[in-house]
Amino acid sequence: MAVDSDFNDLAAKPDGKRRVAEQIGSVASAGKALVVFGPFETRAGGVYWTPAAKKDDEAQAVFFCSYIKPLGIARTAKGEDFSILFEMVNPDQQKVVFLLRNADLQKAGGEVARIEFAARGGFFGVGIRARQLFGDFVSAILKHSRNLPRFILVDRTGWVQIAGRWLFILPDSTIGEEVDKK
Repeated sequence: MAVDSDFNDLAAKPDGKRRVAEQIGSVASAGKALVVFGPFETRAGGVYWTPAAKKDDEAQAVFFCSYIKPLGIARTAKGEDFSILFEMVNPDQQKVVFLLRNADLQKAGGEVARIEFAARGGFFGVGIRARQLFGDFVSAILKHSRNLPRFILVDRTGWVQIAGRWLFILPDSTIGEEVDKK
């Protein structure tokens, strides 16, 4: 069974755009949201949270942190140390890619994860609730992560056996037959 290599390939197929939206579990509007995970929207200007609205109230999105977008889920070849690979923009408007370990979300009530984000130039909105929403945002990503790309973390370059196949790992590429990383 052939596997689509990415969302662009899937979207190019008949009925592909609908299938992509279903897989992500959200609808992305080019003018409004780049990525939606539950009540969270990643926009060019940051991540916004829309509280659950009462029937007669219209909820407004609340800014809670600077721009950050998940690129995929990573783990070791042994299936341990799950992490999320993120892209963010620092205050100098440079794109930064960083790995946030799931275990860091559990340390000190998520404080370690927030510190990792802030150390790379991320910032939070006003109030303690904005910082608390960061953990909720990452949890929402994990809940809807089924179709995010998967990455395998290795600790060295050279020959590495992954899923019964030998691959030659370089810092920026891999030589060998592609491995099903899921």
